[in-house]
Amino acid sequence: MLNTSLATMGAESAIKTNNAITGKIVETNNKRNESISRYKNTCKGMQKDTFVTSVGAGATIATTAAVANSKKAQKVLSQSFKPIKKAFCDSKFGKEVINTCKGLADEAKPLIESGAKWVKNLPKPAKAILGIGTAVTAIASGIVHAQTRKKDEQIIREYTKKEAMIQQQFK
Repeated sequence: MLNTSLATMGAESAIKTNNAITGKIVETNNKRNESISRYKNTCKGMQKDTFVTSVGAGATIATTAAVANSKKAQKVLSQSFKPIKKAFCDSKFGKEVINTCKGLADEAKPLIESGAKWVKNLPKPAKAILGIGTAVTAIASGIVHAQTRKKDEQIIREYTKKEAMIQQQFK
């Protein structure tokens, strides 16, 4: 009888030890998988942001140059921008964009200074196109960053749930 009790206690101890070791291995694998998923998400976000920024900058520069060389486009845009500019600046969204772009302008100041000569020589409508293109690109980039953060938070929640299940299973 004593022999059986010792054998049972030894078996229970071995099972607990095995569960603890297995739980740690599964938990470590879960953490690695989370890190890999978050890394892949970050890389995808960077790729999307690079694409959006490159396309936005290219389109902005091309459109600005086209408007700068077309007197007809400058005239049409000068007349049509006045009510759009007023409505945009007076709107809540416009004020938020203007505040956001002020912060971006501080970061981009060295680049702006190097391009200032080119911009100074542009007609006003072309300058407006340049500003609008830059703002739209910044907004699109901000959206990509927000999507990447949202996906990252989703990954964290998913793996936190898995970790809780692992801990529950191997207790």
